[in-house]
Amino acid sequence: MRKIQQLREAVSKQKRRRIALLAGACGVLAATIGVGVSASAHDTVPAAISSTKASTKAKPAQAVNAASVISASPYSGGHLMSADSRGGYLTVTWLGDITSHGGAPLFGSPALSGVHLSKPIVGLATTPDGGGYWAVASDGGVFSYGDAKFYGSTGAMHLNQPIVGMAATQDGDGYWLVAADGGIFTFGDAKFYGSTGAIHLNRPIVGMAATPNADGYWLVASDGGVFSYGDAQFHGTLGGSSNGVLGIVVSPLTLDYTLVNGDGIAVTPTLTPTASATPTSPTAGTPRGTPPKTPSSTTPSTPPTTTTPTPTTTTPTPTATTPNTPYPVGTPDSSEPSGMAPPAPNALSGYAQSYVNDFTGSSLPAGWTSFTACAGGNPCTQWDASHVVVNGGLLQINTNQDPAYNNEWVSGGVCGCGQSQAYGAYFVRSRVTGAGPAAVELLWPANNSWPPEIDFNETTGVSTGTTSTVHFGAANNQDVRTLSIDMTQWHTWGVIWTPTSVTYTVDGNVWGTVTNPSEIPNIPMTLDFQTATWCGQGWACPSSAQSLDIDWADEYTPN
Repeated sequence: MRKIQQLREAVSKQKRRRIALLAGACGVLAATIGVGVSASAHDTVPAAISSTKASTKAKPAQAVNAASVISASPYSGGHLMSADSRGGYLTVTWLGDITSHGGAPLFGSPALSGVHLSKPIVGLATTPDGGGYWAVASDGGVFSYGDAKFYGSTGAMHLNQPIVGMAATQDGDGYWLVAADGGIFTFGDAKFYGSTGAIHLNRPIVGMAATPNADGYWLVASDGGVFSYGDAQFHGTLGGSSNGVLGIVVSPLTLDYTLVNGDGIAVTPTLTPTASATPTSPTAGTPRGTPPKTPSSTTPSTPPTTTTPTPTTTTPTPTATTPNTPYPVGTPDSSEPSGMAPPAPNALSGYAQSYVNDFTGSSLPAGWTSFTACAGGNPCTQWDASHVVVNGGLLQINTNQDPAYNNEWVSGGVCGCGQSQAYGAYFVRSRVTGAGPAAVELLWPANNSWPPEIDFNETTGVSTGTTSTVHFGAANNQDVRTLSIDMTQWHTWGVIWTPTSVTYTVDGNVWGTVTNPSEIPNIPMTLDFQTATWCGQGWACPSSAQSLDIDWADEYTPN
């Protein structure tokens, strides 16, 4: 009892008043505010080491111990709230006391039921009709009341980081849980659209909110970094906020979001256009992952983590034998390893073919350079030129245990440094032989002034899906898309980059588009390929040697 009393006193009356006033102001919005237990301005989550394609990847932070989870801190608050559909709202304490405000109905609580909590309550979400709600603890235990149904929890799982919040789907038949590292767990009909589960965050994730149609969601970090997934649009960030951020509120009418800082003040972010840069001569052979700036918490990418399920988004893919598609797939040719030869010079309306390579011969073609070094920012990923092979009409980037490196897992990468351009279209025919290493096909700034960066096909180590990411702005904000597809089959991956958009294609059909002007790169870039592992950073090593096979690469410039 003494410990419980100390926990109650740890939350100041002034802070409770701030959050209660904010909840009342936000009660008209259909949203959930998650106040993260690890959202301390004192870095309760240790800083992670950046990794792999060092611009984005990172080591998972170590789990926060129980003492740090339940200790009060300036920006961790003591209440969480959820708006009721009728205009009221509910608040919940770490101890499971749920309180009604503005007439929101009560259906019970962990405290009222006398439930013994192994970990503190950290999140609350109401059902769409207001007839029930869920509460979630930092270990992912879920408690359902009223018409809220139980769809599962992470209570019995090992978590790299504690759960800090939750959000319900539009129909109330599922929910998401989010961890402090941005790992996403889906239950019921909730779909996975992406996560920050294995990237470097300067500050932890403290909350999430779903879009009204539940086809996407936002994550917010304690420094105000915002990460958007699915159909959730990026509207700006408060990255680096000195007051800390407690949560995010979404307007169902405008689909804008408001961030709540440590003073209980609601702040609407604004987008800052990306400044142009003066291109310089490309540096041949520079290993990717040596950016001039350290990524901040506004850095989402999606390598696999133990807290992040495989994306389940599905997009129908036409077969390679039907090239009559909006964008080039290739020319049917049974002599090619993939069954497709490169597209014709006039295959893309409004563009002229500027470069094509079918990777014949036995060595890298002129204009291509292989990497030999530790990946910048990720000393656990070793690249060696011997792992890049041209043979049998393929460019192969092989990942395997290498005796020359004491049987460590070694992979490779190449830069098309001999040809760079600002804007254009790129098409690559490729496949992976299996899961394990992450394979990336990307556009990298020719002058190495990272960001920007366009990853148009990044497997993140799985063989069942891929992601695309635009990195933009000095804080390395990112716009991420996910696709479920069999990566062991041959596909033609494309990216069409214009001054106003970035369009992703697979086998001739569009599967993602970025149109926000502030996100579009405007400097010359090169086409690069690479693979990597995270063995030395706590992730499972590949179970067998694997390869990224590339049949051909094709580039176009606007007419």
